[in-house]
Amino acid sequence: MNKMQSSECGDAIPAMPKHETPGFRLAEHSPDYLSDTELLSLLLKGYASSEKSLQIARKAIAACGGISNLSKLSYAELRNLPGIGECGAGAILSALTLARRLHRGDPTDKPVMNDPRTVAEHIWPVIGHLQQEEFHVLLLNTKHRLIRGFMVTRGLVDSAQVHAREVFRPAIQESCSRVILTHNHPSGDPKPSPHDMATTAKMVEAGKIIGIDVLDHVIIGKPEEDRQFWFSMRGNGLIT
Repeated sequence: MNKMQSSECGDAIPAMPKHETPGFRLAEHSPDYLSDTELLSLLLKGYASSEKSLQIARKAIAACGGISNLSKLSYAELRNLPGIGECGAGAILSALTLARRLHRGDPTDKPVMNDPRTVAEHIWPVIGHLQQEEFHVLLLNTKHRLIRGFMVTRGLVDSAQVHAREVFRPAIQESCSRVILTHNHPSGDPKPSPHDMATTAKMVEAGKIIGIDVLDHVIIGKPEEDRQFWFSMRGNGLIT
């Protein structure tokens, strides 16, 4: 008879033969052969048996309605899933972040941000999937090559309050003379709201006072066939 593992609910979980565990299958076969549940369970195996981590992974994916929805959850939302906890949330969020960075390309090869498409394609893996607004600033050198990006603020579903001091403080610390603003619209429509246009005008004027150029404000939506997924304030004449 197989040995039994106790679940967190007190039910016995049959122990798996070694050759059926996700860890063994990953080592012996291509990871592409593993299911989403098996791959997720490997992130959780550091503090649970193969049997228990598979059970937790299966329930987490089912609760979210699929791995795509799971990838959109915040740390707090992941942590609150049954059986995940802080360690599991950290492991999942770290893996997702690494995947998005790989999607963006080699982080040591900083892109030149000389057009809104480049900005949009760079920042979409970071904020395009989110269910709430995040406002980010990209710091550029004199040749428009990215120095680094940072999040200024995270808002509710459709609102992120932005203050000039948070926008320009890192730029001043980096001795940066130009920035690009960007944020996402969870609705999917990148068209700017009146609040977006007012915020942009305020940031442009504040930048002029302290000697930092706001080159553009690129709003990120969702890809659709009949429209591009970003909106450039400068490209549409809203920054001159």
